[in-house]
Amino acid sequence: MKTVCQITMFRTINYGSALQAYALHTAITALLGHRCLTVDYVAQAGEWTFPRSPAALARWLLARAVYWRRDRAYNAFLRRELNLTRPYGSFAELAANPPVADVYATGSDQTFNPRWSGGDPAYFLAFVPAGRRGEVRKIAYASSFAVAALPEELKARYREALSDYDALSVREESGVGIVRDLIGREAAWCCDPTLLLGRARWAALAKRSKRRPKHPYILVYLMAYMVNPYPQADRVVAELQAALGLDVVYLNGRKQDLGKPRSTVDKSASPYDFVDLFLNASFILTSSFHGAVFALHSGKPFIALVEGDASKDSRLLALLRRIGAERHAVPVPIPDDFQVGDPARFAQPEGGYAGPLGAFREASLGWLRAAIEG
Repeated sequence: MKTVCQITMFRTINYGSALQAYALHTAITALLGHRCLTVDYVAQAGEWTFPRSPAALARWLLARAVYWRRDRAYNAFLRRELNLTRPYGSFAELAANPPVADVYATGSDQTFNPRWSGGDPAYFLAFVPAGRRGEVRKIAYASSFAVAALPEELKARYREALSDYDALSVREESGVGIVRDLIGREAAWCCDPTLLLGRARWAALAKRSKRRPKHPYILVYLMAYMVNPYPQADRVVAELQAALGLDVVYLNGRKQDLGKPRSTVDKSASPYDFVDLFLNASFILTSSFHGAVFALHSGKPFIALVEGDASKDSRLLALLRRIGAERHAVPVPIPDDFQVGDPARFAQPEGGYAGPLGAFREASLGWLRAAIEG
């Protein structure tokens, strides 16, 4: 049994980030039989300054009050489900006293994204002691660049860092090309960790949820910071509600969603609640990569709003194409002539996409096993 130390992004509160960290931890421990540590890299949350003006302070206090329950539940999930190291507040602190492991892994999600990581050396495992480099392995599992091309000014830094990995895998096909162009190596295209675990394991996790809507519902989970589907998305929700006659649950919705007829805005869901809401929805509308993953796990009808510009973020569309599910994709900006029509046309096939997802999962798990064991 080896000790694997993963570093990934999960401290900035995001359901998909927490669940992919949990999923890789679980795949390494429960499926492959190794020990897994997760670096509690607090620095990934970015720099923060206290609000200076009275108005900004008032807004900050209101936001904290609204999100206090969610944040508390989120952090409790991390403590319960991950084997966390001591907290590290900076790369210098991490490099001075790194966790001891046999294998060091850059985890999935957007760890290679120049917009979010900024080339932070921690995510390229630069904290691994040089004196131990010959006896340990450095791997990347399904790490995402989330861009079609790297900024020119970062290419040299990425080239040097990626060249030191023993095994490289990426989450999108576009990442395969980036690695090939930078260092002349073929990276494997592996699935997001949340796809390494089957529905049964996610359903078991969802049993820890403490609440669920009393009536059948449409789940709306839109992440406008990456792909902004508004205002057209409001029309799509209205069409879905009219066609299905169901309540709507806006997971982490906007203030504009408050007070809409037969609708609830949920801003305090835990990661357990997140999974439960997806698995039990009647219909799902999402623009989130991990929202689409859990829509696939649910087996329910869904629409995935994807970036319409091919030169931008292609993560979600790449996944749908890989498993033959691109008919669920609707581009953003949503075309003016798009109509939901019969929602049944967005139903998943009988048995979902078990065949292509299963093949993707087994190939990815095989790659991870070989990368760890060398």
